[in-house]
Order: sequence, then structure tokens, then C-alpha cells
Amino acid sequence: MYEARQNKEKVSRRIDSADGRARQRVKIDNKRILRVQLMPSCTTLQAKKDLTCHTTILYVNKGIGIFSASADGMNDPDDCKVVVNKIKNHPQTKDLKVDQRADHSNQPGQCAEPHSLANALEKLEETDKIIEITQGPARFIKDFYDYGEKERLDDQEFKQLQAKFGYKNHQFWNEVNKRKKLQARKRGERVFAKNKKIDDTYPPCDTCKQWLPQLSDIGKKEKEEYYNDISANEYSAESDRYEKYSSSVVADL
Repeated sequence: MYEARQNKEKVSRRIDSADGRARQRVKIDNKRILRVQLMPSCTTLQAKKDLTCHTTILYVNKGIGIFSASADGMNDPDDCKVVVNKIKNHPQTKDLKVDQRADHSNQPGQCAEPHSLANALEKLEETDKIIEITQGPARFIKDFYDYGEKERLDDQEFKQLQAKFGYKNHQFWNEVNKRKKLQARKRGERVFAKNKKIDDTYPPCDTCKQWLPQLSDIGKKEKEEYYNDISANEYSAESDRYEKYSSSVVADL
């Protein structure tokens, strides 16, 4: 029975990375049927250092007052582990899920968001207590590079593709554009999100979405403990200072 079914129904599958779809070709009774299934969106198209993010941390320094530390960060796949370790090694951010990768998404520590947070944490001393972390959205720092029009392959590579695929056919031009895109990405050009301009915001990837909501909970306990330990006069002064820092953070973002 099993062999008869295999002879009747022959199935082939492939993943097309260009549009993120799974195509399943099924042959039943000599009729070919193409089934297309949408796959989860993939955000690993980012190149190196084409997005930036800003993070501000409010902290208490040795119990003497509230201070602020800010830092920017750019997406970079080369130092993912270093960035993750910086965040996980801090006692107040060690529980963030920055080391867990979501399916079909960026590597932990690759994006601008964790880079920005790690850079801000570096400015704190070991005795500083975080009472609030505020992070703005990632923004583009480069214009889209039209690799299809501007990029050029060298003559030898072009001729090799001609010999392999023929000339002026669909497969040939697909491979040419693929090589152009890869060549531009390696040079650091932005080759994704064509309709986005400089300073436009870019949504976080699925990996970052796992830990970004946790930022708002960091420091709540430390903030409450700090205000409970100071006198009424000090509370008034520190409240004013906190409000000043908070308003400046919102303005910066």
C-alpha cells in the first residue's frame, strides 16, 4: 500500500529565500499541482551598521542622587556574543532574553537595540542601581542603495555567468542581481527596505521582541527602595531631578 501511494503521489519541496515562501510541487495522477505556503517573515536582510538606536538609563549613584547615562548603538553581526555577554553580566539585566534567537530571525546581539543597551550599561559603575531604562526605535543611518542599477560585476565574473546560464534569460539575470546584492552588502551598503529613508524607524526583529518589553520592568524595585530611604526634603529634590531627566529622555527619543 505504501509503495503504491508513493508511486501515485510524488512530492518535491523547496524554500525560496527571495520571497520567504515554501513551494510544494505535488504530482497526482500525472497532474502537477503547485501549493504555496507563506513562511514566517525573516529580518536577517540587515547589513552591517546601517541602523542606529538610542538608549538612556536613569540610575542612582551610591545613594547620593539620580544620574543619567545615554549611548547609541549600531547593528553589527561581528560582535554578537560580546554584546550579549555585556547585558547578561549586569545583575539587573541578566534575566533579559537577549541570548534566545527567534525562528527565522536575527542572531542574538546582532541588532542596534542590544548594541545600544550594552553601550549604555558600560557607562555605569558596579555600585550604580538602575531605576529606569528607556530605548527609542531603531532608525536608518543610510539611504537605500539601488544595487540593480548602480552595482557592477567584473567582466570575468559576468562572462562566467554567461557561460553557465546562457545570456539574457531569467535564470541568468536572477543570478546577476543576486551577486550584485551580495557584493553591495559586503561593502556595507543598505540593500533592504527600499521605501525607507534616513531617520525612518525600523521595527525590531522577532529576536528583540522577546526581551524589549522586559526593559520597562527593570529598576522598579530599586527606584521604590531609593525613595523610601530618603527624607521628605530629599524626596522633593530627587523627584524634581527625576522629572527633569525623564522629560529630557522623552525629548531625545
